[in-house]
Amino acid sequence: ISVFSGAGQALTQLARALRADGHATVGMENPGSPRLWQAVQLGGLEYVDLPVDDDGLVVDGLADHPELRAVCVGTARQIAFGSPLAPGRRRALLDWAARVDGLIIEDDYDAEFSERPAPPTMQGTSPDRVALLGSMTHAVGPAINVGWVVAPGRWVEAVRAEHEMQIL
Repeated sequence: ISVFSGAGQALTQLARALRADGHATVGMENPGSPRLWQAVQLGGLEYVDLPVDDDGLVVDGLADHPELRAVCVGTARQIAFGSPLAPGRRRALLDWAARVDGLIIEDDYDAEFSERPAPPTMQGTSPDRVALLGSMTHAVGPAINVGWVVAPGRWVEAVRAEHEMQIL
């Protein structure tokens, strides 16, 4: 677990790690979070809009973007529609990550405030393919800006590269 000044900074550090590994883009849900889009750009990556619907990210849309090897997705609660990523799409997204040697950035946004029990994180299912983002902002209040990323082992050192950190 790497702790930062909010989930935005955690994502920025992860984007920098991806950039250092040769990534140029990351897939992002649209509609989605402009704050996350900004964090990715601050980390030096461009983002590609990916479609979402009532079942979350439309995983089939990844076929239109063969250059992508990383995608950021709200799995417990998609920010625009409020629903979790459907079980079949979770499996398809994990299959995609394995097929392209990719990384899923799982945004655990607002999972603790869902009206229904939150589904288990994808990171727990595939810790080598999924980086889990989280924060305490909604639970504790905006004055406590603490966020984190649980990154796969191969990404930890690059995510923690202090010379790259900036306060958001």
